[in-house]
Amino acid sequence: TIADTALCAVYQLSTNKLFLEAYKKADGMKIDGRRVVVDYERGRTQKSWLPRRLGMFIIAQ
Repeated sequence: TIADTALCAVYQLSTNKLFLEAYKKADGMKIDGRRVVVDYERGRTQKSWLPRRLGMFIIAQ
């Protein structure tokens, strides 16, 4: 199951510059043979962003 194999970490960085540097360096790197996937919150940072569940609903109408 995903719970058996997935690990999660949450970081909050103080500046956008630090965020971009960490994002670029960590996304796709491997730790103990496992690929790191980096994601970030878009709900409060991108004005045009819609959650997938709402975006699909609006498109389907």
